[in-house]
Amino acid sequence: MAFNVSLLFQQVLFICTANVTDTIPEPLRDRMEMIDVSGYVAEEKIAIAEVSVSPRRAVGLLIWRAS
Repeated sequence: MAFNVSLLFQQVLFICTANVTDTIPEPLRDRMEMIDVSGYVAEEKIAIAEVSVSPRRAVGLLIWRAS
């Protein structure tokens, strides 16, 4: 499907996400503004799981946390 729409790309914002930036081609990476966003630390992941995981699945979490 093709659209007959003209765009001025200086008025367009492209947002990309990536877990690994090594696979992004260098010419493209040179034109990108890289913003590094840190993930959750282990304690934060545990706190989220404690309020989000159902009691039935929590047994595995408790076993993992005890070791």
